[in-house]
Amino acid sequence: MVMWPRLGLPSLHMHDAGQGFRTTERSIIGTVTSFPCALAAAATWDAPLVERYAAAIGREFKTKGANVLLGPGVDVARTMANGRTAESLAGESPTLGAVLGAAYVRGLHSSGIACTAKHFAAYTQETNRGLEGSGFVYSVDAAERTMFEVYYAPVEGMIAEGLAGVMCSYNAINGVPSCAR
Repeated sequence: MVMWPRLGLPSLHMHDAGQGFRTTERSIIGTVTSFPCALAAAATWDAPLVERYAAAIGREFKTKGANVLLGPGVDVARTMANGRTAESLAGESPTLGAVLGAAYVRGLHSSGIACTAKHFAAYTQETNRGLEGSGFVYSVDAAERTMFEVYYAPVEGMIAEGLAGVMCSYNAINGVPSCAR
């Protein structure tokens, strides 16, 4: 399906998440692969393996009609209160996140699927993450150097490989909502 025929731009068919196609329709139940969580992939420290993992995920997304994957997560684990640590290719290491994030982008793009990194940046916990109407959003307060060395590094590695997009985090950073930065 072409969204803008005059320009030849395809429609965006985005789908979550970075560990496999989310089953949202009854007709595809039982037809999707449940890949190992991203943290398990990160624990391998094996960039070529992560590239093959992402390529396999990309092939499945393509067969299901998606062309943009909302993931992977590259949040650096800083607290046990983060309920999304298992979704992260970074684990506790920004350097590992940069290397494996880049490999994931290469693998996914080899399947013709656009990659979106999440959650940018400093997404360290799920509690009070800024749910609509809650009136409270937690703020990660960190020096600029910390932001670059810890939280930005994985996304920078992915950008170097041609990352298609970035999804902002739910939290504020130094008091400013991340999507407003």
